[in-house]
This record gives sequence, C-alpha cells and structure tokens, in this order.
Amino acid sequence: DRDVTGVQTCALPISPISSKGIPVPLVATSTSLLPVVFRSLTPQICGVGTNKGVYVVTPSNVGICTVEAYQLETGDYLKATPVDQSFNVSL
Repeated sequence: DRDVTGVQTCALPISPISSKGIPVPLVATSTSLLPVVFRSLTPQICGVGTNKGVYVVTPSNVGICTVEAYQLETGDYLKATPVDQSFNVSL
C-alpha cells in the first residue's frame, strides 16, 4: 500500500475557434506542477502531437475538435481527473 499524499487537478484553456490545418499550441496547468499529457478524443477532426517540445493540436477536418488533458498517478500524487475542451474547426 502506498501513501499517496496529494491530489492534483488540471485546467485546459483553448482558443474557441481554429482553422483547418493551423496548429494551435496546447497549454495546461496543474496544481501539482507535474507534466500534463494531451490527446485528441476526435482524431477524425484533429490530431495532437509535439512541435519543438510543445504540444499542439492540428485540425484536419471541419467540425468539433475535443482535446483531453490528463496526468498519471505518481508516488506522491493521485492521477488528476481528465479535463476535456472542445472547439469549432472552420475552413
């Protein structure tokens, strides 16, 4: 049994509208200051990757893109509840 002492939360603010093919940097904050990981929940509309060490979401189709920010459990912190953010992708 581990003694996990902290709870972490994260926040994910994203620009509300993006154009197809234009990468948008992803920035999230966490109360634990541990790294935040991102993934697309709508890969048919947008993909998440890194560019020079920075996470970006790149819209590939018109529609609603949903990105999730999450953190895994560590020796000192429980995993954060995932946070989703959606935005419209236009031409």
